Order: sequence, then structure tokens, then C-alpha cells
Amino acid sequence: LAGRPFAEALAEAVTAELAPFGLLETLSPALFGTGPGPGSRWMVLVDGLDEIADVRVRRDLLGNLAALGERGPTVPYRFVVATRPLPDQELESFRLHYVLKPFEDHDVRRLALGWFRYLRVPDPPQAAERFLAALEEAGLAELAGSPLMATMLCRLYAAGPDGALPDSRGAVYRCYIELLDSGRNPAGLVRVRTQSRAALQGRGTRALAAVERTLDHLPALIAHVADVLHGDNRLSAIEVLAELPAATRPRAVPPREWRTFLEAALRGSGLLTAGAGRLEFWHQTLLEFLAAQHAMADDRSLEPALDRVFAPEDTEPPPWRVDYAGRTYRGIRIPWEYLSYVAFLLDAASESGDRGATRRISRRLCRLMGADEGPLPACQFIVQLARFGAVVPEEVVTAVVGTAYELLRAGPSHRHEKGDEIIDVVLGVGHFDAIGICADLATRPQLDDRDAMWAARALPRSGGARGVDLCVRLASDPALAGAVRVRPARALIGWDPRGADLCAALGRDADVGDAARVEALRALARLRDPRAADLCADLCAQPALSATHRTWMAILLVSLGDPRGADQYALLAADARLGLARRRRLIRTLGRLPFTRAGDLCAELAVDAGQMREVRAAAVEALLHRCPDARAMALAAALSAETTADRA
Repeated sequence: LAGRPFAEALAEAVTAELAPFGLLETLSPALFGTGPGPGSRWMVLVDGLDEIADVRVRRDLLGNLAALGERGPTVPYRFVVATRPLPDQELESFRLHYVLKPFEDHDVRRLALGWFRYLRVPDPPQAAERFLAALEEAGLAELAGSPLMATMLCRLYAAGPDGALPDSRGAVYRCYIELLDSGRNPAGLVRVRTQSRAALQGRGTRALAAVERTLDHLPALIAHVADVLHGDNRLSAIEVLAELPAATRPRAVPPREWRTFLEAALRGSGLLTAGAGRLEFWHQTLLEFLAAQHAMADDRSLEPALDRVFAPEDTEPPPWRVDYAGRTYRGIRIPWEYLSYVAFLLDAASESGDRGATRRISRRLCRLMGADEGPLPACQFIVQLARFGAVVPEEVVTAVVGTAYELLRAGPSHRHEKGDEIIDVVLGVGHFDAIGICADLATRPQLDDRDAMWAARALPRSGGARGVDLCVRLASDPALAGAVRVRPARALIGWDPRGADLCAALGRDADVGDAARVEALRALARLRDPRAADLCADLCAQPALSATHRTWMAILLVSLGDPRGADQYALLAADARLGLARRRRLIRTLGRLPFTRAGDLCAELAVDAGQMREVRAAAVEALLHRCPDARAMALAAALSAETTADRA
């Protein structure tokens, strides 16, 4: 579609798609120049956007589609663009974005049940339950959220004598290809070999030897084809194969006959299918897996592959680029479109034990920390690799955790990133002691409290029993500052009943400081814990309690329906150390409280000769708004007379 009149490109694409199904003539671009009928428009699905390797071409295509869409109903097209993750800036031209939800357990169970019945696995319901357990044990449950991956895993599980599953995404693809090969050879490549020998018998022994050579090397040749197409998917798989040394055409064989043989070989492999007038791999991830296998075959192949993935952008920033934190534009971009491929590279490097290859990949990944989008998106890219099941090298994990520390140390006021996103990076990158790191972050006094709380909440949420025990130990440790101890106590609430007990204990502990006690009691009040009101009242009994903390206690008591909250509002309103505007706000709030005593407290303020006249007037006004009864009217008249007398 890129760089061509849209109607012309659409006509060609639809013609190629329908030709194998009996289309008799080429469709005219004029057909797509108007809608299919009055008041209707063509619905055009643009699939595989992320498969366009050239960033400029991809952006130009998106810009063209967006420009067509902005012309409104006058354009006879509506677009649905399907892609794997790409940078948000590339997709900002489209107002509506949808993200497909991954399979949940019940979806995987239903899919497995269907496959096991089809494959005649004994007792399909029980087999489906064992399959789900095997996914958890192998660490593949999240990967099974993809329909394609779930399907391959179902078939591998059914084919295995002991129900064992591969231990990585790359291993799943390798085993699945082996499964296809074992079930296909009798009717696939064996037939291709026999038929090709018969067809080329008259072309001489060299022609027959070339057939054998090509078929013997076919797996490696297909991986090489995948690598070339990964760099430029506009090429034809057959043409790429014909250029490889092990598939060179013998002189005695005419080009058309040799092309027929190569096409039959590719079809017979079961890895490519006919689509849009040419042979294509049956899924983009299959192409990526095979391309990664070829890249890892030797050092000469890996470096060009890494250059392709991590190629720098233009020296001039694109118009939508916003410099991160005043950095100089470097042209380092995060290759989201290559995410799946990089995961396959890491799988292949891990399985082969090639430390040199792992180091080269690691250096490229660590360099992403200086990406122009900022360090957090780079870390999130690496976390996604871990979510694909790839073994992220230790050097890269250390770099990600170090970057997270730096971002948290900067504080919310000096960065764009949210604290919870940074903590999720620490949890998701695959560090062997991610929970220990979160515990360390949660207890750092110099860390902003909001960031530290995100770290504390991660302990029970992601750390299981160990995380819960860490929270209990930290919250109970008298050697820690009160402000630090209250974080894990609050984080436990909702996960373990000891969270409320710890908050109650901290709320009554005078040694932890008023600020920590207030935070603990706020958490307890949100639970509607029956101990909260008395503990708040106990804290209010401290004469030296600051106005800010007393205000919080008043708010909490009122939220708990306790009339003692009204007394605290009255104490604050009578405090001459507070500003007049604040005292007026407190009195207005007091007058609106749903307690009978609140009216009496307003009346007491109104007749208190020791208070400023403005405070007394505010109390009378609050009382009149609350209930303009005889008492309120009498107090208003008395204050008015007093004011008049003073002026006289």
C-alpha cells in the first residue's frame, strides 16, 4: 500500500487474494474508487503493520491511512489496522485503539478440550486439567494466552508420551516444527523427492544431485530464506531460495522447471502456504523463529541481524519527538516491532550456550537505556522479553534494576514516569531477588513515600507467602523509623488479616511518631475497623498534636460516624494559631456535620467572648445555615447588637 495510489494498491491486493479461488479477471482500481453501494464504504483490514521493517515506510503508510480517514464520509473506505505493539507516537493518528485480551484459564481449557477430543486423547476433560497444570509447571501459562501458542502447546502435549512441555518459547516452535515434520514426511517431502526425481530424470545426474542437495539442506535453506525476508518482506520466498548456493539451478534444468521444484519443496515443508499470489510463512512468528535460528548459526550472521534490529534512527529527530529530560537526541529507538524476534534470539543463545552471542545481544539491549523515548520504555521493552519467556542476560537485568533505582531516587517531581510502572519493571525483568529489592525500596527513608508504597504493595501482591512475611517483619521492626514501618503494614491490608493488627499497633504506639500513627489509622479507618475510632480519639487526646494531624483525626472520626469528630473540628476552629480563613472553613464544616452536638459546638463558639468576632460571626452563620431556629436567631441578634454597641 505504501507509495502508491490507494485504489490501485487495493485492487491488486484483492486480485492476488482471490485469484486462487477462481477469480477470472483482474479487478479494476475503478471498482474501489467509489463505495460498494449508495451510502456504504469498503471496510479495509490492513494486517501485519509491524511486519514492515522500514520505519519510514511504516510511518508514511500510517500517515496516508490517517489522511484518508480524516476526509470523512466522502472517502469510500473505513480502516481497521492490525499490529503487534508499536511506539505510541506511531499510532497517535488513530483516535480509537483496541487491545486484544489474551486467553484466560477458561479459554485455554475450552481450546484444549476441543483439541484433545479431535486428537482422540483419552478422557479429554481430565487431560485438559492436567494440561493447565503442566503449563503452570513449565512457566508457559502466560504464553498460552496467545491463541497460536495455546494451539501449538495443545498439540505438543497430546503428542508427548509423558505430557511434558518445552521450557521456552523458542523450544515450543522447534518442537512443533519437528512434530509437523514427523507427521508430514511420508506424504510431504518424500513425495516431493520422488516426483522431482521422476520429472527431472531426463536432465542428467547433476540435476538429480542438485535436487537431493537442495532437499537435504532444506531446513537450513528455509531458515536462511526467513532471515532474508525478515529484513525485506517484499521479496519472494522462491526467488530468495533460488539465489542460495545450496539451491542453485543446474544448467541443464530450465528456470521454470527449477522454480516448480523449489515451490514444491517449500510447500512440502509445511512451513509456507500460498497467500496473495505467493508463498508465505504461515505466521510471522514462525518466520521470526527461523530467522533467529539462522542468525545464531554463526557469528557472521548474528551481527548483521543485530544491526538490522538496533539500527539508529535518522540524525534529525522526527517532528513528533519530545526530548526526554532535556537530553540531546541520539537516534536510539526502541525496536518494538522486533520484540518477538529478539526474544527468539535470546532463546537460541540460551539453548546453544553461546556466551559470546549472549554478550553481543546484551550490549545492544543495555544501550537502549539511552533511548530517546526515555529509560522506562527501554526497561519495559526488556520486561516484555522476559514475559515472552526469554532468559534475559544477567547484565541486562542489572542494568534495568539500576535504571529503576535511579528513576525512583530522582523522585516524582523530577521525572515523567509513575512509581508503579517503575516497580513493575523491577518485578517483571526476571531478577532472582525482585521481592528483596522491593523490600529494600520500601524501607528507604530517603525515597518518596508514594514510590516506597508502590514497592511495599508489591511484596504481598507478587511475593506470595515470602512477601507477606517480609511485610510483617518490616512493620514489626522497632529499629526502623515509624514512617517506614507503616508502609508494609498498610500494604498487607487486603492480603493478610495481620495488616489491620499491625496498623492498629502502630496507631497506638507513641514511639513511632504522630505522622506514622496518622497514616496507620487512616488505613485502619478505610477498613471500617472497630478499633479505629477509639484509637483516633486517643491520638486526639495529645495536647501537642499538630493542627494538620488533628484535622486528619477529625476527618476520620466523622467518616466513621463518631460524634467525637465534631469536638475536634471545634477545637481546631477555636485555635488562635490558625489563620482566619482556615478557621472559617472548619466552622462551616462543623455546621454541616450530621451530629446533634455539632450545633451545640457552633453555639458555644458564637458566645465565646475570647474568640475573634469574625470567628463568632462564622459560627452564627453556620448555625443559621444548619437550623435557623430561635437559638440561632437570638445568637445572631445578640452578636449584631454587640457589634453595634462597639462601633458606637
